Amino acid sequence: MNLLRSRFRGCLLGVHLGDTLGSPFEGDATVAKTVLRNYLNNMLANKGNVQVFSFTDDTCMTISLAESLLKNNGFNAIEMAKQFTEGYFQNTRRGYGYNVVDVFNALHLTNYEDPFLPAQRQFNGTGSYGNGAAMRIAPAALFGLSLSDEQINELVANCSKITHSNAKGINGAILQCHAIRLALKCDGPLDAIEFVKKLLNQMRHVEGQTNQSGDIYTTSLEQMLKILEGSHQIKNPTTEQIVNLFGNNVSAMRSVPSAIYCAIRAQQPLNDFETDNPFLRSLFISIALGGDTDTIASMACAIVGALHGDEKIPDILLKHCENPEISSQLADELYKKIENEGKG
Repeated sequence: MNLLRSRFRGCLLGVHLGDTLGSPFEGDATVAKTVLRNYLNNMLANKGNVQVFSFTDDTCMTISLAESLLKNNGFNAIEMAKQFTEGYFQNTRRGYGYNVVDVFNALHLTNYEDPFLPAQRQFNGTGSYGNGAAMRIAPAALFGLSLSDEQINELVANCSKITHSNAKGINGAILQCHAIRLALKCDGPLDAIEFVKKLLNQMRHVEGQTNQSGDIYTTSLEQMLKILEGSHQIKNPTTEQIVNLFGNNVSAMRSVPSAIYCAIRAQQPLNDFETDNPFLRSLFISIALGGDTDTIASMACAIVGALHGDEKIPDILLKHCENPEISSQLADELYKKIENEGKG
């Protein structure tokens, strides 16, 4: 298979699989590594009946975003708002948060008159800085692969503002998108230090333009770089230290950096889970953080999938996921768009 096509599939299947297999642990303060090892090893062993797990709102909204971009050949605020809202009303039991449900109800009641207004009104007009925009942004990274950095930042911001108008939530989505873009364009093994340096340059620029967000992502990436260079007081963070440094909750600023660190850490062997597969390592280390396990795992696995392609995703794990073919098909459609642009 074409490498870029494989990476597109790996990215969206990473979202799908990380979300689906991370969701049973969502909200757990800690995840015992023995329990997590048994959970993954039992699925990989393929013994007995295959238990199929349902995906959550992370995958639902990723699918909706991809479908909207493809249908409209780019961002269309009203159509994307409809896609998100109709996806919610088709199946309300996917774990959607209360705040985003309020946005969908308002969009529906106002007939999408102003697709940005309901999100802008939340939290006394400050908007949400949750990780909901970041968790679904992978299709924008694929769709906009040929765009300039400024163009992709604008696309991500527009896709985010339908539900998350706070700069911290938008910038988290921008960071996640750039991590995926860098992974897609990586030639050879990941140079973790250069990877983080490039993300740092992006976020210094982005956060410098949005004064109200501060430099929270820049600060996290600076900490990450120090760890990788060996100049941080913590040399090889434990699970608990990763949580303390980068977080594990539903805010974008305390989950996106964690997902990126997990994706990077997964490129090297883990003491707690023996496998030579970086995708499995990313799944293990991200779920082990506890907290918002489905979203952090989906973001980490999206990056690793974009780096290594779908051949690193064990088929048996996909059998444990509800309808993974939806994500692989959308990945193929997004790839065809990029391929046709190249021919043009």
